[in-house]
Amino acid sequence: MKKVLIIFAAVLSLSICASKQSYAQTVFDVGNLGMNIGFGINDGDENIFQPSFNFALDYGFLGGIINGKGSISGGGYFGIAHGSKTVGGVKLKHGAWQIGTRGAFHYQFVPNLDTYGCISVGYLHWNHEWDDNHNNYSGHEFKVFPTAGVRYMFGTCGVYSELSPWNDVALVKLGVTFIF
Repeated sequence: MKKVLIIFAAVLSLSICASKQSYAQTVFDVGNLGMNIGFGINDGDENIFQPSFNFALDYGFLGGIINGKGSISGGGYFGIAHGSKTVGGVKLKHGAWQIGTRGAFHYQFVPNLDTYGCISVGYLHWNHEWDDNHNNYSGHEFKVFPTAGVRYMFGTCGVYSELSPWNDVALVKLGVTFIF
């Protein structure tokens, strides 16, 4: 089932890219809406490998701030992760989700490549659960963390990667991106 969903998402993404008019992306600019959809990884607490799903939207509201190339955007993000491992015959599950806002500075160094840095502020909820019902706990907190990212655009769609230290859902993210 997962393979079918991944293939469907890839075909849908390519169809959207092919149907849009191709243009040379000079910079993420005022009035642009960027959407990132992807998967990430994090080791989580207790060194559990956690795959994650991540989604972010950015809207450009200030442009041309450095030699006509820099812009500033604001938006939001959501991420959810889950992982498990067995320790001494006991299974430990760890899950987390995060939602918040982010502000980014975009600058183009190379044609079709949007480089950006973000500051994110959001709410994090996590849960640890052992299958023997001992020491189960959960918690929540507000987090502030930086993100560095790149988007390579093939017209209105492309691929993206982000690195987010101190993000409890995904340290590294990869996926598809769209700019409308």
